Amino acid sequence: MNDMCISGCFVREIDEIDGDDVEAYGGKAAGLARMARAGIPIPPAIVIGTDAYGAFQAEGGRVPSPMAAEIRRSLASLERKTGRAFASDTDPLMVSVRSGAAISMPGMMDTILNLGLTANSALALAGRTGKAGFVLDSWIRFWRMYADTVLDLDDDDLLEAMQGPIERAQTEPTAATFADLEAAILAHLRDEGAEVTADPHDQLVQTVAAVFRSWNSPRAKAYREHHHIADTLGTAVTIQAMVFGNADADSGTGVAFTRDPNDGTKRLYG
Repeated sequence: MNDMCISGCFVREIDEIDGDDVEAYGGKAAGLARMARAGIPIPPAIVIGTDAYGAFQAEGGRVPSPMAAEIRRSLASLERKTGRAFASDTDPLMVSVRSGAAISMPGMMDTILNLGLTANSALALAGRTGKAGFVLDSWIRFWRMYADTVLDLDDDDLLEAMQGPIERAQTEPTAATFADLEAAILAHLRDEGAEVTADPHDQLVQTVAAVFRSWNSPRAKAYREHHHIADTLGTAVTIQAMVFGNADADSGTGVAFTRDPNDGTKRLYG
């Protein structure tokens, strides 16, 4: 199988990578690639390989401009496959951004969910689905994770400060209340000293940087030292279209294992 870049050298489509090359793409992306190869339907995804982590480190812990531009261009692959547009005001594409090392390090690195909403796109999604509560929950969950993971701020403080604007948006989901909520979030984060924008494209690049940084978080370094995992491996980053288990009574999510985690028995467990 040929590994094909989408628009450069760092970002590749999941169904075009070698699913056996976990060192290049991390365990998460490699597993998705094997599932796709086996004909299992998966939400569309792209992966930023571990070579990009090396470039990030060489840039002094910053996403190089060419890589950032490639990440933005590569979203077209997810848009084409989902029929949605990232940050669209009509039918927005939301993505998750997850770490993916060659050796599993559960819970040690960072993840962001529900990235891709603005006040306009959140309102459009609420109107299209008729589920303003679900959309607001998803949007606020994103901002809490972004504040904590990317900005290193207290997400509980953010939630507490936003109670009034959130309640007004829930009670009366209009362009004005959604815009007020977004403005209040940005104002609070900026008052805390953060440089923050409502543009999902910028948020995506900053989130990728945060996931790369989490490779060297104290907990990740301690985990690797305990399990004798090399610090030089680095992490890949998987960007995948969101699916939701809480959209309505007919949606759900779960976890399945090929072995029973209690005793190692080789049987499907979930």
